[in-house]
Amino acid sequence: MNYRDFLSRNISKIPESPTLSVNQKVSELIKTGEKVINLSIGDPDFDVFPHVKDAAIRAIREIPMRYTSSYGDFELRKAISTGFQRDNNLIYNPENQIVVSPGPKKSIYDCITALLNPGDGIIIPRPYWEAYFIHAKFCFAEPIFLDTNENLRLTPESLEDTIKSHSSVKVVVLNYPCNPTGVSYGESELEKFAEIILKYNLILISDEVYDIYSYEFEHISIASVDNDIYRRTITINGASKKYAMTGWRVGWAAGPLEIMKMVANVQGNTSSCVNVAAQKAVEAAILGDQTPVMKITEEFKRRRNVVVNEISKIKGLRSIKPEGAFYIFPSVEEFIGMSDNGKPIMDDIEMSDYLLNEAKVATIPGSLIGRKNHIRFAYVRPVDILIKAFSQVKSALGKLK
Repeated sequence: MNYRDFLSRNISKIPESPTLSVNQKVSELIKTGEKVINLSIGDPDFDVFPHVKDAAIRAIREIPMRYTSSYGDFELRKAISTGFQRDNNLIYNPENQIVVSPGPKKSIYDCITALLNPGDGIIIPRPYWEAYFIHAKFCFAEPIFLDTNENLRLTPESLEDTIKSHSSVKVVVLNYPCNPTGVSYGESELEKFAEIILKYNLILISDEVYDIYSYEFEHISIASVDNDIYRRTITINGASKKYAMTGWRVGWAAGPLEIMKMVANVQGNTSSCVNVAAQKAVEAAILGDQTPVMKITEEFKRRRNVVVNEISKIKGLRSIKPEGAFYIFPSVEEFIGMSDNGKPIMDDIEMSDYLLNEAKVATIPGSLIGRKNHIRFAYVRPVDILIKAFSQVKSALGKLK
């Protein structure tokens, strides 16, 4: 039977998640016996802390696994509020300013759905994490892509120019430390972004899920800059990266009461709520000893330094030094057009395939996340594996003529 006429034309135009599709390809290769080093997906390789596991087990044994509020379990929301005040200098009322969702991606979906009408504009700096523009497409909104500069940074001047040239703009996305570049922003830059958001009467979605992984300077939440930008900002965060709880699927959004009421409505009419055990586990993670989190951050900084050093040894591979997150996004432009055994590599997608097949290292092509002739590596493996991976990359690239 041909089902084409029954399928959504809108959804059929939306691409697969590049991260998940590459990860699926890697899983299939590994099943066939291939030894692939998977640096394609941002999945930290640390185990969940024992006290977090204990909290989930205790919840399963002692707490009825029933629906919670569409805002999330109230005790978790109180913990999130505590975490925001402790870590981000932000005060959110757990009663009505925080909505817990099954993962930060779902939080972003809920917020974009709550804010955008068909035809509304949302500015998305690129390169980007693909969820922003895909979720905008779900709403028939208009993604407005804003290229970052040669150092992969968003500038206030380019942001203002883009706003002025698109009358449909309603929302701006800011992701820092950034996936895929590792770029982050200091207080003076954030103040300038805030001035522009206020000047043009916009709403800001600030995705700060990598806030703990800031290596060069302390992370500052833009909503903490002043009260005016606080009232126009939705802050996204979650347990996935900070507590190495990617598979637990718990994220949250916090912002103005009126907006969060609508976000909770979207949540209530889609996934209802997050499972109770996961919520109790995250509550324990936030309120428990944060020393393990600091240790993970130090380890990722060490890995960042190792990866930067390894890339510097590969002639033709150029990269900025990431300031945060756990990705590096080097340019492979010098290798485009080169060939191995007579077959030229014509773009970064073919380069990513070449590295997978020849170096046995999985990456994400930059073209799929907004910047051609770049490749994203996630340094979410131990140092010895990372050194091996980039040695194999160096060898593979050395074969190109």
